[in-house]
Amino acid sequence: MQQRVLATVGQTPDAPAVRDEEGVLTYAALADAAAEVARRLVAAGAAVGDHVAVHLPRGRGQVVAILGALLAGCVYVPLDWGLPPGRLDRITRQARLGFAVTGDAGHAADAWRRRGVRTVAVPAKAPRERRLPDRGAPDTAYVIFTSGSTGEPKGVVIGHDAVLNTIDEINALIKLGPADSVLSVSSIGFDLSVYDIFGPLLVGAAVVMLPEDTARTPSVWTRMVTEHSVTVWNSAPALAALLAEEGGALPSIRSYMLSGDWIPLDLPAALERLSAGAEVISLGGATEGSIWSIYHRITPADRTGRSIPYGRPLAGQDILVLDERGGVCRDWHIGEIHIAGRGVAHGYLNDPERTAEAFFDDPEHGWIYRTGDRGRRGPDGVVELLGRIDSQVKVNGYRVELGEIESLLNAMDHVRRSAACVPPDGGGVLAYVTLAAGAPADWRERSIAALREELPSYMVPYALVDLDEIPLTANGKVDHRRLRTAATPPATPPAAPAGAAGPARGPHAQEVAACWTEILGRAPGTEGFFEAGGSSLDSIRLLSLVRSRFGYDIAFGQFLADPTVAGLARLCAAGRGPRSEAVWSFAPRAVANPRGRVVFFPPVGGGVACYAGLIRNLPGDLDVHVLGFDRPFDTPVSADAGMAFAADLCLRHLAGRFDGPKVPCVLVGWSFGGALAVEAARAAAYPVSRVVVLDTPVSAAARHCEDFDAAMVSGFVDDIRQAGGVVVSEQDVHTDPVLRRRFEVYRQNKLLLRDWRPAPVGVPVVQFRASDGPAEPDPDAWREWAPAVRTVALSGGHFDVFAAQNLRHVQDEIEGGWQ
Repeated sequence: MQQRVLATVGQTPDAPAVRDEEGVLTYAALADAAAEVARRLVAAGAAVGDHVAVHLPRGRGQVVAILGALLAGCVYVPLDWGLPPGRLDRITRQARLGFAVTGDAGHAADAWRRRGVRTVAVPAKAPRERRLPDRGAPDTAYVIFTSGSTGEPKGVVIGHDAVLNTIDEINALIKLGPADSVLSVSSIGFDLSVYDIFGPLLVGAAVVMLPEDTARTPSVWTRMVTEHSVTVWNSAPALAALLAEEGGALPSIRSYMLSGDWIPLDLPAALERLSAGAEVISLGGATEGSIWSIYHRITPADRTGRSIPYGRPLAGQDILVLDERGGVCRDWHIGEIHIAGRGVAHGYLNDPERTAEAFFDDPEHGWIYRTGDRGRRGPDGVVELLGRIDSQVKVNGYRVELGEIESLLNAMDHVRRSAACVPPDGGGVLAYVTLAAGAPADWRERSIAALREELPSYMVPYALVDLDEIPLTANGKVDHRRLRTAATPPATPPAAPAGAAGPARGPHAQEVAACWTEILGRAPGTEGFFEAGGSSLDSIRLLSLVRSRFGYDIAFGQFLADPTVAGLARLCAAGRGPRSEAVWSFAPRAVANPRGRVVFFPPVGGGVACYAGLIRNLPGDLDVHVLGFDRPFDTPVSADAGMAFAADLCLRHLAGRFDGPKVPCVLVGWSFGGALAVEAARAAAYPVSRVVVLDTPVSAAARHCEDFDAAMVSGFVDDIRQAGGVVVSEQDVHTDPVLRRRFEVYRQNKLLLRDWRPAPVGVPVVQFRASDGPAEPDPDAWREWAPAVRTVALSGGHFDVFAAQNLRHVQDEIEGGWQ
């Protein structure tokens, strides 16, 4: 593989090879840096064929390290940055690692040296003279570790010829070329990353690397896709579904490649809505088959059947459906799926026993791998996948041997027997145990802590359930059907240890709790998100919901440090504290070449959660910006110029955030926000096609309010309860600094609205009025200030504007701004 990359370097030295948060790394710069890694490995004593761990955060360093290990004539062993120490220890022993490319200082490097492994760092700046070691190369390219049923991870040994066959066939299938970019969604410990890196590097395309701390943030995916014009998306279906849920428009993507798990029937259509005209391809196989062995281009007809077809084998490979005697099954007869051909792995590293169980030599088909999958082949040659014959499962696309989890649990003194399973939603592992006599009261906490030291996060059970007995079948095996109904996870975990923080109070905690409840279907307690039954995918959905509803951009890694309501509430509070800008904004989705732009202005309380449902339903080709106020303005505002001053602050804040300032805008605001939107339309330097005001008062009588503390506080408490579901007392407003700051925003905006002096606006206005007690009683009041006013009635009162029956009407009028 390294020689193929060097050939590309010679052809296009100045082309971008790697794009990441640091910028662009050209092919020549990549080769220079990788050659320096190779030189350092050789100087450290690495011999041809030695195994070299690559243990670095996501980014260009991973690509440099992998290529450097190969240039040194070594075999690279990719290890996720977040793997727990216990698992790294076991892989070190199994792979007999002698070298690791990691950071040159810090905890990670020290830990590797304590394992007796020599460390090499990726150079911050490579020497100008490229010095390539004059060495041969082994047949093996990499060893990638997967879950093992005996309690030990398995190292799958993949040769250069095998993986090159797969990569070349996929590149030909999607016609990957120098103009393409591939987003590396998967971590390097997942074999999809092998294609993400080498697929583009073999043809002069670019690999786009996500940052480590936000690699699981869908909004970052859409931003990186847009910024770097990514053309190919490659991931497990679960991650692609999160991308679809994020919404927006991603027209640059022309190919979606999905593999690693069942593809929901509605997912291809959802992806096509993101990227009009994009193809969606199902890929399958096994890590032991060099990433993939089978493919299927998904058509509209495929979405009406029982499942997406598995497909036909890639060139150079074969998919065999064999019966119990090893014979090829007739059409439609069910058997076990086997992989043959050029892509089959050599076996499992230093494990001849497990290699013999999974691989065998056949006189007709050659070296064959038993996948453990059940399936059948139709007369047209298309293979249908029907499930597993063993306990191997998939969690978010990762292969999991439940036996590995059970083996670790069974080794604990307080566990007599265990059994693990994956519920139908596939979001995580659930484990059942029978306890030994004298098991400690905190056995759950001890068990989870021990598992986290040994297993990747996606393999750690989200709940442990104790049973009197594990249900068995007549032949003594675990009865998984009965197991799933034997007991449910505890709704309320054991009490928190002494000194632990209770549930946080205040508006941030209530906002977080509302999102938590929406994702998990039940209100939170003092337990952590994962102890409450949340999976890693659920946590990504939670953070996306918090962002889209309230504008708090929390990285997945930050959340993991304290995945509780209190912890997430603290992150939200810290994200926009008292020293943050008075005016803030966020763009819920990245859109390239938008058809139009929508700007939402905050209601009287300054928050923006009210707009979340409306934004979610807007077409993906509209660029959306949401403005909010988190504290009062720094400069005192005069009564006569107050609203114009606020609008100017908003416009100046947005000035550097618009790509394509000539894109026509629709300005939208509820209540106070409608008045602010009208003032912004009068002063905007870019085209405004219409303003949509949602139950906004304009007459002086409708805008009047009393400026004394008791009335203001009472109105504020009622407003945040009805608008955002946040329930607080009037006393809380005086004692809680966060609430007090929000109240001051409310008071400021109420007075700005009261003292506003409307002036004529030269753009059309669409006025939505509540049917019950509208904020503006006079239906014709707006006609005095706008040349063209159209009034639309909404059902319900002022706080029902965003009810489901009204959203469609509001959405239609927003979209009408470009018709």
